[in-house]
Amino acid sequence: MKKEIINGIKYRLDEDNLTAEVVQLKDDFELDEASLTTEKLMKMIFNHYEGDIIIPEIVVLNELTYRVERIGDDAFAHSSLKSVIIPESVTSIGEGAFKDCSKLESITIPDSVTSIGDLAFLGCDSLISKVEICEEIIGGIKYLLYCNRTAKIIEESGNNTGDVIIPESVVFNAITYRVTSIGARAFRQRDKLESITIPNSVTSIGERAFELCSSLTKIAIPNTVTSIGEHAFDYCSKLTSIIIPDNVNTIGKGTFSCCFSLPKIHIPNSVTSIGYQAFEICTSLKSIIIPANVTEIGESAFVGCKALKSIIVAEGNPRYDSRDNCNAIIETTTNTLIQGCSQTIIPESVTEIGEEAFASCDSLKSVTIPASVKSVGRLAFDWCENLTDITFQGTMAQWKEIKLSRSWKSNVPAIIVHCTDGDVQAKRY
Repeated sequence: MKKEIINGIKYRLDEDNLTAEVVQLKDDFELDEASLTTEKLMKMIFNHYEGDIIIPEIVVLNELTYRVERIGDDAFAHSSLKSVIIPESVTSIGEGAFKDCSKLESITIPDSVTSIGDLAFLGCDSLISKVEICEEIIGGIKYLLYCNRTAKIIEESGNNTGDVIIPESVVFNAITYRVTSIGARAFRQRDKLESITIPNSVTSIGERAFELCSSLTKIAIPNTVTSIGEHAFDYCSKLTSIIIPDNVNTIGKGTFSCCFSLPKIHIPNSVTSIGYQAFEICTSLKSIIIPANVTEIGESAFVGCKALKSIIVAEGNPRYDSRDNCNAIIETTTNTLIQGCSQTIIPESVTEIGEEAFASCDSLKSVTIPASVKSVGRLAFDWCENLTDITFQGTMAQWKEIKLSRSWKSNVPAIIVHCTDGDVQAKRY
């Protein structure tokens, strides 16, 4: 094998297999004290790669074509690189390959790379994009370790019981990695966990991270967390206390669905979106306050919250309101009541009762519908098992003009509607 510099990159060329390995761009000197100058010594110590480098898939020398397949050990160590693009031909990156490249900001690593050596990115403190180094089990928790010295929890062993405190950092090979995220499904279905403490280092919680943790009663989430994934706490049936951090913008699909024991929830002012079925079947939830910044509420967000008695939309909300102290959420521009409760008084300005607006509201015994209402959505009163009295503040003729969606009152005992001039049969559909 021989070493050659081609277009500013030094390679070790294998003439038998026609492959090439990127190696250090340093001059090779004999250690002769008489001729060893300071300049020669510096060239022996430091790599002279700098700036932006695109590594080619092939190199040509003396009419022979070599395929670049490896970044060698310490190949770019201690250099002044800012960015590197690695080609699809490369399959491995050696130990310490980019060690102490303190100016390196970005690197593109193709899927063809199947191995990355130890300490390959040690000291790459300016690297913006995270590069996976390895997976390691530390203290019964599996972490994904990244080159920028951060770690993500990807799986809990299942042996942890009772109270679990997630560490702020973990140590592997004498290097400290800051725990910054809890990955998707990391603690899913760990039914022996009773409480979780998340450190201030964590900024994100992945999808279904704590789904089906049936014994979990409380969890402390720090304000450093800015995102919580969909279904993150779905079916945490014993969860009685949780605080959503002030920096979270979105409560996603099914995030707190089926948290049967959760009596209250504080939605911070930072939240702008509440997803589909976000609080579905939270059967102990008694009150909700929708902050002024929420401009999107998904379908069935609060369906099945049968204990709800108070619903308030904060003043100044540009899309929703709780006009006339109605104890409901009304979409302002369309005058559509999208979520009600047992204490709702439907305002006379409402023109539509939305889908599932009162669905599964067990304690609802009677409802008065104003004459302004022109349509009632699908499953609007579905499974209101104690609803025996429906009053319409208009005439029988007006009632017959209302657009009633199929199954608007499925599984409801009320069979007639009381109008101002008589009673009419309530269509069951």
